[in-house]
This record gives sequence, structure tokens and C-alpha cells, in this order.
Amino acid sequence: MAAAAAGSCAPRRRWKDQPISKPRGCRMPPSLESSALPAAAGTQPALLSSKPNFARIAEVAGVSPSTVDRVLNNRGSVSAKTHRKVVSAARELGARRMLPALVRGPYRFDVVYTQTDATHAARLERALRQAATTLGKPVSLLSTMWKGESQTRLADFIVRPRHRRDGLIVVANDELRMKDAVAKAIAAGTPTVSMACDLSGVDGAAFVGIDNRAAGRLAGQLAGAMSGGRGRALVLCPSLGYQDHRQRAEGFIEVARRDFPGLQIDGPIELRDDPARARQVVSRRFSTGLGVQAIYNTGGSSEAIAGTVASVGRQQRPLWLGHDACQAHLGLLEEGLLSLVIDQDLDQQALNALQYLLHQLQDAQAPRALQTLFHVVTRANAHLYRRGERLAAA
Repeated sequence: MAAAAAGSCAPRRRWKDQPISKPRGCRMPPSLESSALPAAAGTQPALLSSKPNFARIAEVAGVSPSTVDRVLNNRGSVSAKTHRKVVSAARELGARRMLPALVRGPYRFDVVYTQTDATHAARLERALRQAATTLGKPVSLLSTMWKGESQTRLADFIVRPRHRRDGLIVVANDELRMKDAVAKAIAAGTPTVSMACDLSGVDGAAFVGIDNRAAGRLAGQLAGAMSGGRGRALVLCPSLGYQDHRQRAEGFIEVARRDFPGLQIDGPIELRDDPARARQVVSRRFSTGLGVQAIYNTGGSSEAIAGTVASVGRQQRPLWLGHDACQAHLGLLEEGLLSLVIDQDLDQQALNALQYLLHQLQDAQAPRALQTLFHVVTRANAHLYRRGERLAAA
């Protein structure tokens, strides 16, 4: 190829952060000419530049230009925290080049379970791992169950992890010490999702789940309509200290009292995650002749309740409404003991949670919604959910 003629008007190529210059007598394209002009006196240069140089990225990231060079050219020898700061700064300034991923290696997300039913935790864990493969991203989940351990140790684990952590999923109750620890983790820059309960008052903790109060209202509407709005409705929950169960019970009672004044509410009664207590509470209602037209159980102790319901003649069996289409509940639906369950779609919740964390790390689109829809499952459609549960467990 022939060499360029002397006096060519093409601007010389810029190397690294050298300023653009032009040969004498040549007119530069406006986009390049404006970028070469100094800022007017008394004005600040624009924060976003079409081609930010290493020095500008270093200034925003709070590091040296040589560190920027090592990160953007994948030369290594920088910490994970510095790597993220540099890549974030380059993206913020609109760098037009192929940038490294915000996190090196697989994303490491901690999943912290506390005070949650073992069956629910197992289903959610399975859903999270399935979602991790669906997203096509290198995601590593590090799950820990904290039940009965020191709250101080748990708070310390959340605030000061012993390993690299790129995101945090908390399946915990709405408690002050937990909220304080999560707030500190978020302040340190950890993207965080809460599931099961909304950690109210903690800025930056995205709640992924259903509207539990609305789910309780639906249960109240169905119980009232299916019972003819008359008789006694027994409301059971593991603990009113659990935000999700408390909200479900409150929603049920709100609708029942408003729309079905002939339905007498008995409860809410706390079962304290004690199957023996659940069996005693339900049995006593039948043995004393009080009669029960409907049972609404917000969660837990289903096997104990099922034993009592099964002992009652078919004609006297009450409506029984529960939550979650787990294998045990699907079996009770098919036996005709459970009337219906309200399923919270853990598969979609898991997908939304991981997608949110990846979006915060600038490696995925934001989920369409953080609040998921719930579904009514009866004997008529239980087989569809049983098939899904089997596939998820495979």
C-alpha cells in the first residue's frame, strides 16, 4: 500500500491518554476538535467524556493511572475491590472499549437462612441453584443455615465475611439486629436481596417475594365464599413474630370480618413450630363440639393438622387452606384433606433474586418485577405442580 502523502489532513492516532493533535493547516472533524479544546474559564469539564483517558478514570476510581492500565488491560495484580472500582468508573465515564467483567471469576453469592421451615428452605435452595444455571452466568452459591446460633456471630458473618462476597441473599425475619447487620453490608457495597420477609427500613435491601397480606386476603375471600360465610374459621400460624405469617393472618382476618360477618374468627393461634401443639389445638376444636368450617394455616405443622382432619368424617371435614405447593401438600390435596394451597412461585422468586444481584453488578438486565405472583393450587391442578417439583428435584 502506498504511503500517505505529505500534508494529509488525517489526525494522528492517539495512544493511551495522549491528547489529539492535528497537522498544521488541517481542519479536524467537529467531534474531535471540540474534545481538543480546553474548557472555558470558570467552567468545569463535562463529567462524561466520549473517550475518557486513563487519568480521568483513575481520578474517578481513586487509584493511579497505572492501576487503571493493569485492570483494563487484564494485567492482574490488583484486589477484587479495586478491580470493581476501576471497571465501574470506566463504565460511568462511558469508555468505548471492551471492558473486563465487574467481577473476576464466578460471582459468589452468600445465601443466609434463619428461622425458616426446613422444607421451604430446601425448595428455595433448589430453585436458586436451578436459576443459577438458567441465567448462563458463572454463579457460585454459598448457603448457610443459622438456627439457634448466636445472633452476634450471625451479624458478624453478614458484616465481615471470611471470603470474597459479590452479593447477599437473606432469608430471615424482620428483626432489628438482622436489619442493622444487613444495612452495614449494603453500606460496604454489597448488593443485597431479602426473601420471605421485607427488611423494612433498610435502604438498598430489595425484597423479592409475594405480597403476603394480599395472599392472606385471597385466602379469606375463598374461605368465606366456599363456607357460605357462616361458621367458625380457625386461623393458625407458626409465630406472629414472623412477618410473612403475621401479614397473611392479618389479611385473612381483614377480609373475613369485612365481607363475611357471619364467619366467626378463632385466632390467630401460634403453633410455635410444634407439631404436638398443632395436633392438640385442632383436636380440641372438634372434641369439644365447637365445630370448625374452615382452617387457614399460614405455614408449618401440616402433617399434624392432616392427622386430625383425616380422623373427622368426610361430611364434617372443614375447608383447609394452606401455602406452598410442596410435595407433602400436593399429596394432601390429592387425598382430599387439603382444599387448596396458595403457591408463591419460588422458581420465579429465585430467578428474580439472582437477576437483581447480577444487574447490580452490571452484568444482566433488571428483572421485570421484584414482586412475584402467587397461584391457587387445588386437587384439579395438583398433578401439574407435582410434575414441576419432580423435574426441579431431578
